[in-house]
Amino acid sequence: MKALESYFQKQASTIHLLMDQESRSFTADTFHQLRVEIKRVKALVDLIAFCSKKWNPKKTFKPFKVIFKQAGKVREIQLQLALLEEQPSFNSLKGCRKHYKKKLKRALEKFFTVTNSGTSGKLRKKHRIIIARFLQIGKKKQRRYMAVKRQEIKKMLRQNTIKKKQIHTFRIRLKVYDYNEKIMKYPEQNKGIAARNRLMELLGHWHDFQVSILQIKKATRNCASDSNEIELLENIKSTFISKRNVLYDQINTALKQQHFLDAEKA
Repeated sequence: MKALESYFQKQASTIHLLMDQESRSFTADTFHQLRVEIKRVKALVDLIAFCSKKWNPKKTFKPFKVIFKQAGKVREIQLQLALLEEQPSFNSLKGCRKHYKKKLKRALEKFFTVTNSGTSGKLRKKHRIIIARFLQIGKKKQRRYMAVKRQEIKKMLRQNTIKKKQIHTFRIRLKVYDYNEKIMKYPEQNKGIAARNRLMELLGHWHDFQVSILQIKKATRNCASDSNEIELLENIKSTFISKRNVLYDQINTALKQQHFLDAEKA
């Protein structure tokens, strides 16, 4: 129990250290870390809501949700720019670069408006409520939750191949399962963790390219300055589609080869 309480204290400290940074210190990595930590909290809320039917998590999680959503808008633009910057033709995308920089500026302004001086304290208070709720839940209920979530994931994989339209939902379910399993088994380590981490990495990269392809389609319509820029964007989109397809094959190969849900203790 002491180890688990220490884990939650560390989680709370991480969130508040990120939130308490000055705006000029926020980097793309800061936004990514903040969203990951809030995802961990959200996964825990999902477990508690399953085990405590009378508890309504919406009010408790709301401050986290607001920050998560706005940080996501910033993160999506940052990711799009980062992927485009890797392309040789990036400097020729004048209209597109200008569009994304303006969009990023607006998203950052909105984020720092939402995260005012009292936000960190509000999150700390809600986090304590969530942890107290979790610590009241018995091991039997926790195991029941994990069994149900494991079955939901396995049900999606009965054909040994996951469809592209299922990947986003599968990724979310696997992340929730992974976050909560790591909490429940903390500080034990498992042999299957490396395989699962690799799978989630592939799923994350696939999602990044999927989002970028959709954004490029919008950019082609809305911000390309001329026909040359449209052609460049179409070429980049084709490159991203090819990379996404390679990742899709790698994901299905990983699903067939690894028992990522049935990790045994080391």
